[in-house]
Amino acid sequence: MLCGIDEAGRGALAGPVYAAAVILPDAFDASILNDSKKLSPQKREKARAAILEHALFWHIAWASQEQIDTLNILQATLIAMKEAFEQVFMRYAAHIPRDTLKVIVDGNQAPALHGDFELCAKPHADELYPCVMAASILAKTERDRCMMEYHKLYPHYRYDLHKGYGTVLHRALLEQYGPSPIQRHSFKVKNTSSGAIFPEGR
Repeated sequence: MLCGIDEAGRGALAGPVYAAAVILPDAFDASILNDSKKLSPQKREKARAAILEHALFWHIAWASQEQIDTLNILQATLIAMKEAFEQVFMRYAAHIPRDTLKVIVDGNQAPALHGDFELCAKPHADELYPCVMAASILAKTERDRCMMEYHKLYPHYRYDLHKGYGTVLHRALLEQYGPSPIQRHSFKVKNTSSGAIFPEGR
């Protein structure tokens, strides 16, 4: 039995980072899955609905921009991954022997997880394992929903368009309005006109 873990939003300049853990049944239609970044929004939503309906176990967790600034993005991401997995593992372990589980984390570092299971971190796992693809999709779609809610609160930052990532539009809006209330102040931003690097809000 495989459990996949992945994150979304690690490279953004604003907002939380999300992580998901997913265990899929053997009969799940993996043809609808892929790395979330390679799917259109419509295909991501279709896959999300199928995952939520048919996955054996799943959970989505997040770490705030305040945690990111305090701890750093890697540690905040690992905290979100750990929480997502622990919520899945509590339900999984009540039904299935723990030593039948293998946990695969996308990337080169895994959170500190404890239990009778195999754990590995594998770069590009979200292109290789359906359960990690599913985790990638849940984390991405949930974070996108979060950023759409932030757009309603701070519409002039246009989080509906760039979702907090460092696009030219986002950086231009930061120059115009300054950091938003959900900015990651520990991240550095390149000025769109001069090319200079300046800190977010500090």
